[in-house]
Amino acid sequence: MSWYWNPLVVLPVFATCYFVARLVPRSLDGQDQLRLAVALLIVPGLLYLFGAQRQWVRQLDELQRRIHLEGYVSALGVILLAVFTLHIVLKAGFTVPVLEFIDVVALGYAVGFSGGVLLARRRYQ
Repeated sequence: MSWYWNPLVVLPVFATCYFVARLVPRSLDGQDQLRLAVALLIVPGLLYLFGAQRQWVRQLDELQRRIHLEGYVSALGVILLAVFTLHIVLKAGFTVPVLEFIDVVALGYAVGFSGGVLLARRRYQ
């Protein structure tokens, strides 16, 4: 595996892009172009993470690929369920504790993928 696909490189780069994009724009009042450029820093970070995940999965054998695919499908299901439910509850006029959609997506991905992989591994062992 090349060094640039190594998780010890990819994950800190993505985390840095995410936190800079999430935290810095609030402090750049009056500088719209710079604030937009910093906010869009998440795009190359996500593309790098997706490319790395693609490389990681390509190196797996057929059974491990199937297990990861089930994890991704589970993550998508959890994310869609949570986002649609949150959206409908908000549209109905209820207040939800301070919860942003990005937090729901990130948590849904982590829980859904982890749960899907664990269940698939139990089934195939």
